[in-house]
Amino acid sequence: IMLRQILNSLHDITERVKKLHRATTYDATLKKEHELDIELDNFIPKQEYDPRILLDNLSLKSSHFRHAARVTLGLLVGYIVSLFFDLGHGYWILLTIVTILKPAFSITKQRNLYRIGGTFVGAISGFLILYFIKDGTALFVIMMLAMIAAYTFMKINYFVACVSITLYVLIWFNFLNHAHIEAVLQDRVIDTFIGSVIAYFISSYVLPVWEHSQINQYLREALVANRKYFDIVAGKFAGKNLEIGQMKLLRKDAIIAMANLSDNFQKMLSEPKKRQKNIEEYHQFVATSHMLTSYIASLS
Repeated sequence: IMLRQILNSLHDITERVKKLHRATTYDATLKKEHELDIELDNFIPKQEYDPRILLDNLSLKSSHFRHAARVTLGLLVGYIVSLFFDLGHGYWILLTIVTILKPAFSITKQRNLYRIGGTFVGAISGFLILYFIKDGTALFVIMMLAMIAAYTFMKINYFVACVSITLYVLIWFNFLNHAHIEAVLQDRVIDTFIGSVIAYFISSYVLPVWEHSQINQYLREALVANRKYFDIVAGKFAGKNLEIGQMKLLRKDAIIAMANLSDNFQKMLSEPKKRQKNIEEYHQFVATSHMLTSYIASLS
């Protein structure tokens, strides 16, 4: 039995090497010899564009409509605050609100913390750099590096992006008018703080969408996807013909359903404690669902 397993592993490695060889050659005739036995169109996500989709989302039941209403109200409140208070760069309040507010409360909360922490760290770093470094060339190099880091980490690490943005904005304004750099530093911190506070209260109290209200849908989808995946795999043991392409498609659906459920549960953990209803039972279900999917994959 052990020798047979070793032989099977050698066969598998050989086939992998052959596939790598075919993929790295420039012989166009090899494509005709090697055809996939699955329909790739089934694995490509498709989006239907229908006016009905827009009409269906014009309702308070739609999470997209609720998010749009929160962003609109948040920007309106931020604009009114910028008019009533003597702030030199009031538009920073609006920028903070529109970048922090997200459809999920957990993401809004995380970006809020990153925004405030990154702004304070960037402000302190910028003040120290401007205080100790007087050479214009060195400041320009630091500003360029901060700009590159800001837009590089925008989608990867929002905290680093906020630190870099604040740093290069301060150095930039220092080049424009060195006499007003203290006012710019103060405005940056105050405007960011005001925008973060507005975004937090808007996301918490204006048409919030809590994850516990949506998790039952993900639970059902995970159960249905796992059941279909198990049925096609178990059918092989009952003497039915196994369609590899269909099995891979159902496996993809099961993994996507599992990922959506896990993502929803992780978001729930970041919400206030009073909104985490039946959290222990959901945690057990998510863990069991992961185990079930892995067992079915092993069976296949």
